[in-house]
Amino acid sequence: MEGEGGAGAEMAVLFIDLDGFKAVNDFLGHQRGDDILREVALRLRSVIREEDVVLRYGGDEFVVVCTVSEDHMVGDLGDRIREALRAPYKGLPAELSISASVGIATGSEPIDTLIRAADQAMYEAKVKGGNQVVAA
Repeated sequence: MEGEGGAGAEMAVLFIDLDGFKAVNDFLGHQRGDDILREVALRLRSVIREEDVVLRYGGDEFVVVCTVSEDHMVGDLGDRIREALRAPYKGLPAELSISASVGIATGSEPIDTLIRAADQAMYEAKVKGGNQVVAA
């Protein structure tokens, strides 16, 4: 994703919701759930650029904000995020696997508008069965 912040770049928001996370809290407790959320944050940082922003939006939801010069770049990032979060977590039983539903919105609208659009796209990914990337 090098060189994406130049002329013609658009803002991109990726709204990420963890599939299967509720079961982690229910069966292993909130402390283990918090440990998993910290690991998720580290994994997200590992697949985005230094200038990109990742934040925990609430519960098991995260938002990544970046700039892209071509639409396929943000889709590729969504796939990398999904793959990184789907990898096994140390000490997490296989029946409690975690994946991610990712919604994407791009454009020049205000950030709150893009977040809402990405959230709606993420919801669509959930309705379609989760563990996928959907663009608004």
